[in-house]
Amino acid sequence: MTSKKTILMIIPSLGRGGAERIFYLMSRELSKNFNVVQCFFNLNDQAYPVTSKEYYVLNPEPARTVIEKIINLYNRVKKLREIKRKIKPDFSISQMDGADYINIFTKVKSEKVISCIQCTLINDVSIKGIPGWIRKHFFIRFFYRWADAIVTVSDELQMEMKQFCKIPAFKVKTIYNFADIDEVTSSAKDSIDGELADVLSREFSLVTSGRLEEQKNQRFLLDIFHSFLQRGNKSKLFILGDGQLRNELVKHAMSLNLKVYSAWSNGPTKGDYDVYFMGFQKNPFKYFAKAKWFVFTSRWEGLPLVLVESMACKTPIVSTDCKTGPREILSKRIEPIKISEAPLMAEYGILMPDVDESAPADHLTLWVDTLMQLNADLSLREKYVDRQEERLRLFSLHFAIDAWKDLFEKLRR
Repeated sequence: MTSKKTILMIIPSLGRGGAERIFYLMSRELSKNFNVVQCFFNLNDQAYPVTSKEYYVLNPEPARTVIEKIINLYNRVKKLREIKRKIKPDFSISQMDGADYINIFTKVKSEKVISCIQCTLINDVSIKGIPGWIRKHFFIRFFYRWADAIVTVSDELQMEMKQFCKIPAFKVKTIYNFADIDEVTSSAKDSIDGELADVLSREFSLVTSGRLEEQKNQRFLLDIFHSFLQRGNKSKLFILGDGQLRNELVKHAMSLNLKVYSAWSNGPTKGDYDVYFMGFQKNPFKYFAKAKWFVFTSRWEGLPLVLVESMACKTPIVSTDCKTGPREILSKRIEPIKISEAPLMAEYGILMPDVDESAPADHLTLWVDTLMQLNADLSLREKYVDRQEERLRLFSLHFAIDAWKDLFEKLRR
């Protein structure tokens, strides 16, 4: 009987992001046919379970200076090389660029190294300064060529890797992020405690979910929502997630004279609020399912899994047409939309222009006008809900896992 192939899966942590959720789902599903071993930099702030019986934690020391970061990189490479020599993986899959580098640097004989690109690296404005320049123009542009395969989660990311990093076309393959549709739809049926279920179902309720960070751009969403209420509309906004900007966003909402509920200071959700900061939710899907629309204002992405999960909850979507991913989920169109033609009522959701700091007032007005249209025309919601099941097939668990298996077969030929 042929023994199972060994797959080593590497990621910095199991924190509260979309890449981490995909890592968890992939590990769980691949372990049904392969011997999966997991490796993490650390398990701090763990949001998802370790799924493999055998796993390793590199535990690097906290690093603040450039010298400390270089020492950390050396120590991670040393430890990972020892792990690879011990378990002799057939395939090593890394997610997020910090894990990609050490995976590439530690390649051993007969192993196939695969880097999974989960987010645009070229359009990530948080990569800045001299360290950011070195990371973008040296590490990203040069070292990814050493991998045996690059898996991107969107076609636009694939073009990015070919054009910016000069990766040969035969090395790059798109495999979309996937959702466990059955799991999501089952979790969406869970009840919501207290008065919130009534608030969500009664009002023109909006929900968003993601880390409270610059990338997700919740500050702009709060400005949109404030203007929407100022024009005489009634609505509630639910923000699910936590992050470094928690206090700043709560303060900004209060500065707009919005009535704010904060899970970190208010206790039970009693009373009437405009904005509900709900913190990280193990089951966000029960909120998605009861909201009228899912709103997404990210400045950059890869292929945002949360949009697929919203579809699975039968909640229609309004999203920025940021690089990369939302357009590939919500539309069959290739070209980005222009501000002159926004909003784009695409086949599977509504796309808004990418957020441009040079014209915030124009973008804000477009968003408010669009939300007012959706509030007035309930048939638009039903139209998009009816189309979602058709689109979900492209992001199903089985579709993606079969694509990964095909890639493994190709690499072993």
